[in-house]
Parts: sequence; structure tokens; C-alpha cells
Amino acid sequence: MSVDVIGKSCSLDFYGADCTQHCSNEATCSGHGYCQGDGSCQCFQGWAGTNCDVEKTLYQHECSTDSECQAAISVNSTCTQKGICECTSHSAGPTCLSCATDLYGLHCDRYCSNEATCNGNGICQGDGSCKCFQGWAGTNCDVEKTLYQHECSTDSECQAAISVNSTCTQKGICECTSHSAGPTCLSCATDLYGLHCDRYCSNKETCNGNGICQGDGSCKCFQGWAGECSTYCQAEVTCYGHGTCGGDGRCQCYNGWGGERCNQTDVLPVGSALVQRGSSSAIVASDGAASVRPAPPVLPLNMQRQTVPRGATQSA
Repeated sequence: MSVDVIGKSCSLDFYGADCTQHCSNEATCSGHGYCQGDGSCQCFQGWAGTNCDVEKTLYQHECSTDSECQAAISVNSTCTQKGICECTSHSAGPTCLSCATDLYGLHCDRYCSNEATCNGNGICQGDGSCKCFQGWAGTNCDVEKTLYQHECSTDSECQAAISVNSTCTQKGICECTSHSAGPTCLSCATDLYGLHCDRYCSNKETCNGNGICQGDGSCKCFQGWAGECSTYCQAEVTCYGHGTCGGDGRCQCYNGWGGERCNQTDVLPVGSALVQRGSSSAIVASDGAASVRPAPPVLPLNMQRQTVPRGATQSA
């Protein structure tokens, strides 16, 4: 097999004006790029180096000013003396949007503690303010509303008067169950959520430190994290720009690309040819049948090849 290079026909994996430059997509370019007409590697997005064997990450942006990092990553990134972007001391994560413990807000510069700031009667929200539990009010949830001291004879009386988390004691007074508290018994114990305070959720354990527990006990993952907040996926980096991130954090590849990270091009069936037809391409089998699919990314001339059975006629 031969490859056309600048008007010359070179043997497979040889390039350059004199066809003396050896280059292999898999060997020379490490499977992370393709050979160009001069025999050098053109790396896929997310890879660098002469042989495309250096994997980039969001933290490896070269820079000269903080503004370059903030434009490429987020407002919480800064340019180090080494000329590499890193997260500021109060932030972390692939995009520097995960704030340190008890810090909130876009810039991770607002302090809030459920116990200290909200007095244990509320939870810190994303902007660093307190959201008070039912029965409490005030900026710091330190203003207690009227307490319930209902007399009762059955649990159902308490549940109807206060909430589902109240019970009737032997003294005939409504009290909160052991896993709840507050004037209306709707304040759950630490790491318990849901209307009945029976759903366990921990930011560090359940959400793997990459998300926060919501009121129903489920995890709300930080940007880029999916599933149980344990799988990171960014389409341009993880999927090499050849697919999108699914709800489970896995890459869903565009037509013409495959592999776990969408960095492998489709292989044509034996005896078939890839023929360009306008904005689409058709796979033409040896029996003449054709199936149309969107055109894959355009490759350099030396990467384009067609295999047509002897005696067959290729139509445009």
C-alpha cells in the first residue's frame, strides 16, 4: 500500500518529500494523534509532546498572567511562578470551583458553618447564607419560633399537629423522635435528610467530597462530576472533543469516533469504501449497498484512503 504525499506516492508509514520520514499513528504518535505529511505527529486534544505521550490536565495550562488562567479554567485559578495554572488555596477540583470546608460563593470567600454561623438550626447555602429549619428565623437562625407543647394520647395526634417526626410520650406530651429536633421536629440530626430524617448522606462519604447533600438526601455534584460524584468528565478533555458526557460520567461519542474516551476512529468493514457525498459520507459494501452517516473530521491527505474491490466502480 502507498500513501500520496505532496504529489508523491510513499509507502505506508513513510512521509516527507523524499518519503524517508517514518511515522506510525499507533507507535510514533502513541495512538493519541496522527502522522502529518512531513512525518510529524499532530496530537489529539488533551495530548502533547513530540510523540503525543504527555497527557494534559486542566491544571497544566501554561500562563504568564492570572487572567489567562481565569479565562481558561475559572476565577479561582492563578498563574504560578513556574508559569502553570493552579487553584487558589481556598479552592480545589478540576475547575477550581470546589470550595474548601465551610467556604462558599463563586470565589469561595464566604465563610459559613452549619453549627457556628447557623447555630445548628439551619444549613449553609451555596452563597454562604443560612437557610433556617422550620421553627427558626433570623440571619443566623437564632430566633426561635413558638414551641409546640401539644398534649396527646396517640402518635397520630402529634403527627397531625406538628409533623411526621413527632411522637406521643408516656407523659402525654408530643416530642420529636430521636433522629429529629426543632420546634416542628423537622430539623434532622447530622447527616440525616428527608421528610422523615431517615436518609443518610455525607458530603465526604456519600458524595465522595465532590458534591453536597441536598434536602432529600441525594448528592448534588459539583460541575464536571457525575454518578455518585465519583466520576469526572469534561467533554473537551475526557472525550477529546469527540463526544459528550453522559449522566453517568461516561463519554457518548459522536458518529465516526469510538472507544471509552472517543479517541479512536471507526474501522471500515473489510471490502468496503468510505465515499464522501456532500456533507455526509457513505460506507459502500462490496455488494453495492450503502449506509450514510455524518462526515467524520477531515484528516490530512495522507490519512485518507479507500479500498474498492477489483472491478468495482466508485461513484462520486
